[in-house]
Amino acid sequence: MPSTTLPDQANLKDIKRAEIDAKIHSLEEAILALKRERNALSPICQLPYDVFAIISQRVAEDRRSVSDLSWIKALTHVCSHWRTIAITFPRLWTEINFKCSDLVLVKLDRSRSSLLSVHYRMDRRKPDSENKMDSLLSVLHHLHRIKDLELAMPVNWFESGVLDKLSFPLAAPALEKCLIQVLQPVSQHEAGHWIELPGTILQSFSNVTSLKLRHCAFDWSGLVNLPRLTILDVADPRDVQVTCDTLLHILRQLPLLESIRLVKCLPPPTSFTIPSAILNLNHLNTLDISDETSRCTHFLHQLVITPDLSSRSSPTSGKPKHPPEGLSNHSTFAVHSTIKRSTSNSKLGPRPFPS
Repeated sequence: MPSTTLPDQANLKDIKRAEIDAKIHSLEEAILALKRERNALSPICQLPYDVFAIISQRVAEDRRSVSDLSWIKALTHVCSHWRTIAITFPRLWTEINFKCSDLVLVKLDRSRSSLLSVHYRMDRRKPDSENKMDSLLSVLHHLHRIKDLELAMPVNWFESGVLDKLSFPLAAPALEKCLIQVLQPVSQHEAGHWIELPGTILQSFSNVTSLKLRHCAFDWSGLVNLPRLTILDVADPRDVQVTCDTLLHILRQLPLLESIRLVKCLPPPTSFTIPSAILNLNHLNTLDISDETSRCTHFLHQLVITPDLSSRSSPTSGKPKHPPEGLSNHSTFAVHSTIKRSTSNSKLGPRPFPS
């Protein structure tokens, strides 16, 4: 008899526990419902969806410099109302910086079809793992909706699929700002690194307004495919495969240019330049060139510059005897020139209940 009653008693206890657990769950659900009802009476939860979404976006912008987790916790770990708005507002998830690899795919999903800003900057002293490379390639699969792209990484990373992703013709119709930088070795004893950009890359960037290329060899003639370009920044493309007349012709096809920075990429001076090669830059307000003195001087003599040109500094070593035509006394431009092996540079001057 005892052997048959003990199991029955155990079963009764299990049933009782289950009944109690069910009551607890029911009460917890009732409490959560009451908290949501109470939170709905708070002024911030009565704001229209769009207004609260904009406030959330400002919070995210202020806290992104700290970490992604900072703003995500601030908006999604308060109450269900805040969490629902944050998760369903695509523009909150459009900044992808790879500080937390686990969030990359989450952001791609929650941003839906919104335009993306992608910033990948590797620390040369702390190489990233292959997991981040996989995440980056996943993001570049969405190149058609990237508006702002910044890639700064070693040459082997570019050659591990990144350049292939960027090379599809017309693959980046939304892209407006682009920076591609090959990180150089930490040790000064190691040789420098460069990459050669396929010609189809600039064809993909037809709507770009800001283009910055660092340690990238490329076909200069491809720049004529960027009629909306306002900022051109080219630094150390290794081999300058363009003549002065050709460079001036290319710049003439970019009438909206407002800022030009050319570092170690000016062509050597020619014996003469035909008058039609003189370049009139009506919209230019910043000019920063860094190269051998003869190259800087020859290039500047081919320019007609508006009087309101301004920049970070004024020329020192290698300063031409006569500034470019149209340059008034209150205008400044930056010239960083090199003479033989020495370098002379100009100086830069109440909260809701958790629910």
